[in-house]
Amino acid sequence: AALCVGVGRWFEWKRWVSSEELPEFCRQLENLFHGESSGVDIAVAISGRGLHYERTGSRYRFDANWKPDWYVSYSGKRGVTSECVARVKELWLRDQALGDKIDRDMKEAVLRAQSALLAERGDQSFDQLASAIDLAKSCFDHWGLTGGLIGSHMQMLLHSGAYAAKPTGSGDGGYVLSLWKKPPPAELRSQLIPLNPN
Repeated sequence: AALCVGVGRWFEWKRWVSSEELPEFCRQLENLFHGESSGVDIAVAISGRGLHYERTGSRYRFDANWKPDWYVSYSGKRGVTSECVARVKELWLRDQALGDKIDRDMKEAVLRAQSALLAERGDQSFDQLASAIDLAKSCFDHWGLTGGLIGSHMQMLLHSGAYAAKPTGSGDGGYVLSLWKKPPPAELRSQLIPLNPN
């Protein structure tokens, strides 16, 4: 998404693409990598801030009231988004009721996380954010995108003290988001990228 937005901004600078056309132009570029981009990563890369994003609905910026101690780490396996998208579509064809339920759960996870971040920092908002991450992770479980190395990596993070962990992107590899209440163990810190560096 960042690469597509960089190319899109260059096209905008050359006046080959207007500001209004930029998001869709960048989404179409990302389609070349993913097969079908939701547009969410493009929208965030363009805005550079937190967004409430619905593919066919509302989109607006929001600023969190507190900064959780969360990190991103590599699972050890490259995720291939187009394969993950195909797997989710396959599940939909097999069981539309389950597909609908997973989508509702993911929407609930997003709304729960947003609510937690807009609340005041405290145990209740932290627990709500952890619950949102757990619910989102369960969606990836149902899609069959948390096995192998990414599943082992998430288990290692949880055993090391993370409160919650989930894939950051399409799943089945790539990066993992983890939420911590206490600082991660020293031996693990070189593998973790802080999202709110001091």
